[in-house]
Amino acid sequence: MLNVITQNCSRSLLILHERYRLHVLGWCIKKTRNEQEAEEITDEVFLKIWNPPGAYTLPKHFMPWLHRVTMNQCASFMRKNRNSRTFFAEKTFAHQITEAHLGEEEIEAHLASEQKDAAVNALLLELPAEVQVCVRLFYQEEKSYRQIAECVELDYQTVKSNLQMARRFLAKNFKKSVK
Repeated sequence: MLNVITQNCSRSLLILHERYRLHVLGWCIKKTRNEQEAEEITDEVFLKIWNPPGAYTLPKHFMPWLHRVTMNQCASFMRKNRNSRTFFAEKTFAHQITEAHLGEEEIEAHLASEQKDAAVNALLLELPAEVQVCVRLFYQEEKSYRQIAECVELDYQTVKSNLQMARRFLAKNFKKSVK
């Protein structure tokens, strides 16, 4: 498959696109949770691996390399579009964090679902960037502590500590905003 990339002909790109498009699209949807953005990133991935073919060293194993290129492209896309996206768009995220520390009845009595999401998002923005990333990866992307540690190049214990600190901070401050 790697020979197809180095040939640099349009037929080769079509073959790559036909064989691996669904893989790349699936990875992108899982990462972004948005089909339109995933489509855009998928196109960018194939353009990236195509232009120019000599700009990078081709690996021995194609699929893991394609996955890494895709994840990097997703991260780049999300960084570029951070301002236009809500940091945590999913409503379930606020529920995951708050229900772990507060009774649902106590929360429901004071805030509607949209208000909870806004309150959690505002509180998360008060946390250090490193902690925000750990929280997003753990709750939104459902990564394990080890996966987060590898992804952000932190020690396992640091990731665990960051998540515990975030939970305590959110529980403490969310209670104050509820009252």
